[in-house]
Amino acid sequence: MSEAKNKTRERSLKISQLYQKASASKQDDVGLQASYNISLLIGKTGQQPHTIEKDLILPAVKEVITAADIIQKIPVSNSPVQRQIDEMAENNEESLCNHLQNSQF
Repeated sequence: MSEAKNKTRERSLKISQLYQKASASKQDDVGLQASYNISLLIGKTGQQPHTIEKDLILPAVKEVITAADIIQKIPVSNSPVQRQIDEMAENNEESLCNHLQNSQF
């Protein structure tokens, strides 16, 4: 590995370690911590940082955030879940009754 890549990797690692020490007492800024961690991962690849960020990291993060938003919208409290179970049971009972009425024994 070239010396420039080693220096870049070491610099990213030092920054990440410094941030982790400083953030041990400050848990509020997870976005900044994530940014440093992503920078460290990009630095470890040895590829062009801008290209990786633009072509891979940002689209992947957007996909994860979209999925997280969708997951948060799923109702899981007792009331909607019980109502949905009751609706499904009602449909099953109705279907079974119709099937039995139309069947010959």
